[in-house]
Amino acid sequence: MDHLPNEIWLNIFQYLETWDIINFCQTFQQVSYFLRDKDIVRDFNIGSYFKFYNVNLYNYIAQNVGYEHIKSLNINRLYWISLDDARKLIKLLPKLEELYALDTRLSVREKDLKLYSKLKRLAISTEARQFTALPSMYSNNLFLLKKLCLKIIIKKRDFHEIYSFFNELIGLEELWIYDSDDSISQPIKYDYIVFNLKFLKKLVIKTKLNVPFLDYKPFGLAKVFETRRFKSITMCYVKCPSAQIIPLRDVSIFEPYETELEHAWDVLQKFHCELPCGVKNSETIYLTKKIRDIQFEELNFFHNKCFCNPIFIKATIDILKSENCENLKKLSLKSCVLQCRKDTKEQSIQSLTNRKYPFEDVVLNCKYLTELEIMCCQNCNITILWGFPLISKFTRLEKLTMEIPVHLDGKFLNDIFANCSELKSLKLVSMGSNENLNVNVYESLKNAKKIRDFCYENIHINLDKLFLALGQIPHGTLQRIFIKCECADIHSLSFLKDFLEYNDQLLFLFISIFQNTVVGNSRIQELLNKCKQGSHAKIYFAKKDESLYVGGWPIPEAHKDLLYFDTNVSVINFLDFR
Repeated sequence: MDHLPNEIWLNIFQYLETWDIINFCQTFQQVSYFLRDKDIVRDFNIGSYFKFYNVNLYNYIAQNVGYEHIKSLNINRLYWISLDDARKLIKLLPKLEELYALDTRLSVREKDLKLYSKLKRLAISTEARQFTALPSMYSNNLFLLKKLCLKIIIKKRDFHEIYSFFNELIGLEELWIYDSDDSISQPIKYDYIVFNLKFLKKLVIKTKLNVPFLDYKPFGLAKVFETRRFKSITMCYVKCPSAQIIPLRDVSIFEPYETELEHAWDVLQKFHCELPCGVKNSETIYLTKKIRDIQFEELNFFHNKCFCNPIFIKATIDILKSENCENLKKLSLKSCVLQCRKDTKEQSIQSLTNRKYPFEDVVLNCKYLTELEIMCCQNCNITILWGFPLISKFTRLEKLTMEIPVHLDGKFLNDIFANCSELKSLKLVSMGSNENLNVNVYESLKNAKKIRDFCYENIHINLDKLFLALGQIPHGTLQRIFIKCECADIHSLSFLKDFLEYNDQLLFLFISIFQNTVVGNSRIQELLNKCKQGSHAKIYFAKKDESLYVGGWPIPEAHKDLLYFDTNVSVINFLDFR
């Protein structure tokens, strides 16, 4: 290894993420000098890298990294970094042009604004009370800004200070704005913001509040993407010639159909469904009015109420088995699609197990799928149960979210862990009291070699057995855990204590037991507090129900994706802002 020329090392590092390079250089000290190479550290991305929690980031970069070469810094979701250290770090970087600091302590305070004077791209989270600077502070320190991503965490009933902020961003070309506060407050007046941003070429809006119809055709902005996922609405507008601006609902495929895909797509539109694809594919379809040459990256069929319909299911299958989905990465759907064909009137168990599933064609076609969400449909017949084992054939899965029918025992989880060796995130939600599922979860978890994020919800859970099973996952792997149940068996806290001592790297643990007593939760919380070892980054909670942490418990935004039942497919992820 020592004899490889630098050119080869540089070529290798081009294919690695920043944190992989850091780990490599820490393991092999003889090549640690590469962290001072301008081609390696120019784009320094450690966003969402939770394993960095026990490292003083400012000291590490100042001592080990060629910080004078850093032009782009991503520290999204590193919530534990103190405000002083974050400010010191930004001051340290003389060539910084791009800063991505969502869900950190950096904001729009006056002291923060003074650090942004050289930035062309900025992503930050803020609260309404932090817009206190004079307009001149905004104009003097953000005049170079071309792209801005702003996440507003907490507003107030009358929120006007934000408009003086945007009035000074005269050169802004791209704006992503996320109103994540769904409390009783005034919605943001997006019309006013757009009217004052004369050079805007792209606008992304995400909000948890109901907003009126937003039409920006007079400003030359076409809505190329709109989706409603659970409690949020997301819209994307891009600059277009006036002749190309049409209502999104009119983007369709017209007869005659030349491919099965085109016919299936038109079926979806006749059901008045929102487009199932992500923003990139949606924009292409809007501009070209064609889908024949589209290579879909993500598709979400779950939110269409008409899903449990034979015609809709067939159209979904036809789309997923087309060559346009051969490189599909993310997929979200209802369990209806797992039903077998009704090719026989015989209803014996033997006949059910011998039937052919149309979903098999999807599995064979979408072999690069890395993220899958399957939600239960109450109208599906029992034949869906025999379709769940097909999930284990998606061998490249990294993230899996499933609602488990009450009659399904979960034996297929063994095959999933055995075949999907890259699985890093697992969320299992039982649709009723399912003790057979519990047994197979406890048994199969030992084979989950790379699980980082684990979420499990059932009516009843034996915490002793669950933490004993989680303790068999290789040391240093687990990062976040969320457990939710109505009632739990807790014979001894020794299993939890042993688990936490073995997994001292665990950053987030939330145990929600609805029927547990105050004394019972206090006993668990006392143990969790001892195991945190005074770390500000570690978040360990034992609470009664969801209302407690929704109502203001100090849970960082960085971990709320594990708590809420949401989707990550065919949505705009603000962490992807670049």
